Amino acid sequence: MTEQQRRPTLMDVAQAAGVSRALVSIVMRGAPGAAVATRQKVLDAANELGYRPDSRARLLRSTRTKLLGLSFSTAHAFHAEIVDAAYAEASAKGYELALGGVTSGRPEARTIEALLDFGSEALILISPTLSSDELARYAGQVPVVSLLRNDVGERTDSVSSDDYEGIRMAVEHLVCLGQPADRPYRRRHRGLRRTAPVCLPGGDGTPRPGAGHHCWRRDGGRRDDCRQCPRPGHADSRHCLQ
Repeated sequence: MTEQQRRPTLMDVAQAAGVSRALVSIVMRGAPGAAVATRQKVLDAANELGYRPDSRARLLRSTRTKLLGLSFSTAHAFHAEIVDAAYAEASAKGYELALGGVTSGRPEARTIEALLDFGSEALILISPTLSSDELARYAGQVPVVSLLRNDVGERTDSVSSDDYEGIRMAVEHLVCLGQPADRPYRRRHRGLRRTAPVCLPGGDGTPRPGAGHHCWRRDGGRRDDCRQCPRPGHADSRHCLQ
């Protein structure tokens, strides 16, 4: 490594600013003990040299790393949106993120082990695929939160969306739309018709005999002559669009 490539140190900043190394350390830590003019002189020298504090050394000296490990799959583009939100929330709480990508050549267990080696105080796992027993082993070391998966055992916390309520709201919204004139919505309606029936269980989680099946015309009105409707008394809960 050449002199130009060498990373500037506290001593380099001290020499450039004409102060002691201890005083530079005080300024960089934001601790009291330096005059305003001296503090600015040190900061100017650090900026000119391109000095950046070594966060790894700081973490090693501290009992807290304030680092959260987050694993995500590179096969799912929407995981990036979760990562964006996690960065914003972690920063607001004074934490940093260590990212671990799960790829076809890098299994999830290896990714998690690497995040722990970085000193992560807790783990956020997006759609983990490990068994509940494997997750429990990691949860015995640090707090673990699973996103978008619930069946992770008692030792692992989980946060996920309500899939049942989500599909109910989506179908209800499409039904209320009727048959819009614009082509994108027509394509969606055709796709919904091709993939019908959409089964929606009753409030107790089981289909209700003779209930829950509604057919709608293109104008949004109720349709009672649909040949796909089940016979009275049959257990069915399909929603159709003409």
